Amino acid sequence: MRFALGALPLLTFLAWTAALYLRGRRGNAETATLRNAVLQAAALLGLWVALVTEALSVINQLKFVPILVLWIIAAVGGVWAVRHYYDPAIRPRIRLSRPKLLTIAAALPFFVVLSLVLTSAIFNPPNNYDSYSYHLTRQFLWLQHANVRFYSTNNLRQLIMAPFAEYVGVHLMALSNSDRWGNLVQFAALLITFCGVSLLTERLGGNRSVQFLACLILLVDPIVFLEASNTKNDIVVGMWIVICTVWLIRYFDRPTPGWFDAFLFGCAIGCCGDTKGTGPLFVLPIVVLLCAVTLYHFSARRFQMLCVMGIVSLAISLPPMCRNYFNFGHVDGPPPEQNYLVYNTLHAPKVVISNLVRQFAWNAAIPPQEFDDRMFSAVTWLHVHFLGLGISDKRTTSPASPYRDLRFRGDDEDRAGSPLHLLLLVLLPVALWLSRRRIRISYALLLCGLAVAELIIFSWFLNWQEWNVRFFVAPAALFAPVLAAAFSAWWRALTLPVLVCALVFSIIPTVNGSPRRFFGPSSLFLYDDLTRRFTYFGHNSDFVDLARFVGKRHMHWVGFATDGNFPDYAVMYTLKTRIRHVPNFEYVNPFVPVAGCKAYRADIIITTPNVAFLVDRATGTKYVRYRVNSLFAVLLPRGDPAL
Repeated sequence: MRFALGALPLLTFLAWTAALYLRGRRGNAETATLRNAVLQAAALLGLWVALVTEALSVINQLKFVPILVLWIIAAVGGVWAVRHYYDPAIRPRIRLSRPKLLTIAAALPFFVVLSLVLTSAIFNPPNNYDSYSYHLTRQFLWLQHANVRFYSTNNLRQLIMAPFAEYVGVHLMALSNSDRWGNLVQFAALLITFCGVSLLTERLGGNRSVQFLACLILLVDPIVFLEASNTKNDIVVGMWIVICTVWLIRYFDRPTPGWFDAFLFGCAIGCCGDTKGTGPLFVLPIVVLLCAVTLYHFSARRFQMLCVMGIVSLAISLPPMCRNYFNFGHVDGPPPEQNYLVYNTLHAPKVVISNLVRQFAWNAAIPPQEFDDRMFSAVTWLHVHFLGLGISDKRTTSPASPYRDLRFRGDDEDRAGSPLHLLLLVLLPVALWLSRRRIRISYALLLCGLAVAELIIFSWFLNWQEWNVRFFVAPAALFAPVLAAAFSAWWRALTLPVLVCALVFSIIPTVNGSPRRFFGPSSLFLYDDLTRRFTYFGHNSDFVDLARFVGKRHMHWVGFATDGNFPDYAVMYTLKTRIRHVPNFEYVNPFVPVAGCKAYRADIIITTPNVAFLVDRATGTKYVRYRVNSLFAVLLPRGDPAL
């Protein structure tokens, strides 16, 4: 019963989608489509999640019962809104007609691939390594502390990273007492993104078959396919960017929207900035264009609406920024010398060219390694002889991931490139020229301009990292409608099926090579829960033995003295599910101490295998090694009977 409560936010979302659709139909608005109602409901509930989480955190009530009560209130409000806006005289604009052959040709592969993603999200527990390091860990500790305030930790990312996607996850975790709903956050964001991509494609003049093709182009991007079933946040950022772009184009058509539309636009902008550090960079071109249109069609009412958008967006993104500022002196966390080195220290056009060339080459890698080696040599020559930069210049490259080699990584959910999508982008200028009279070229150029601006801004500020490819879901979502419309504008009966076949073929290495495999001896249907969870680090028995020991000794406080990359959540989950009395967790001698956090005497400490002795500086307790495993060592207080 408790697990089923995880569906309450989904039911609330559906209720508000129906209410907003009926509201639009009642006003006979041009924008009263079911797809736009989905985007509106996402923005409205995004605001709800952010404000509820921050409000409960202030009074230390981020717990099951308060969260449940507030979601029941939201659901009842949605049902009331449906009844309020329902008018039997207005019939829904849902036209059911026999699909054409081309529509089936694009829709059938799309739903097949989408069903694989959904199967992976449902049947696989969360198993992404970063999620076990900080995404899920921070959610677990938020519930333990009953607030989202900063706490002492060994992983800075648990504190400074934008938290919106984790806010959604912590609500699901609190309601269901499980993390199994976590994978569906990104999957739901992908479905909402498809609604926006469909609307953008329709703006370009694409019919239903072209809209399905645009969604398929986005879906078979290896990073999108893999991330749609994990607990990260890049697809959530892409969702907000697509929502903002849809409403920006509508703002071009009708520069004086309603107050409610302006309010929701501000919600989407704020949630985008609150989801990930790349969110403000990607939404910046949209905000600039929005301000430019407002000034071009200036009036007092339009300016007031722009102010409303700004106030709402700041109300959402300001609390996490304030926490960073009050604890570290900057809205983005500690100063660069104490933070993760992700920013360029050299800013020049050649830096942008360097980062884009390296990223494009990364996506162009294909299985013949000889080709990849020659391309790597060419990129190196270009940097040395033309740009005057090293291929792994410290000023433009993360020290954690030097540009060492190129190879095809179709099954890596952090590094997978997409050669087919890169080829389509290279051919896109020709396709746009040929199709300029068959599609709405001004909208196509606008989408391309926004996507290119996002890539340039990203490359100007952030250095190259080998996992940068997963940050580009948002630009990919803006390119998808243009690719679909441009490449299917001529001889659609031929080009659309050929493109669909190529797209489906390109995703095959990813489908069965991912960390969530479908077929073969490593299939997700063959292994137990822990094996599927710990696919990146294994050694299930070590975690189970630890749970038995902690449960047998009835320990109340478990301390972590691990490094910043250890999967702390693996220990938390195993202990929570294997013993009746769930202990509390804290960090001992943390790398990132936070003033005001009370330290407790740990009954046991989990640390790295090379540590044999440790003194807790906060309590003065001395700990010695009790056991060492492959991934971690167990320390107990000196004098403990088990030693």
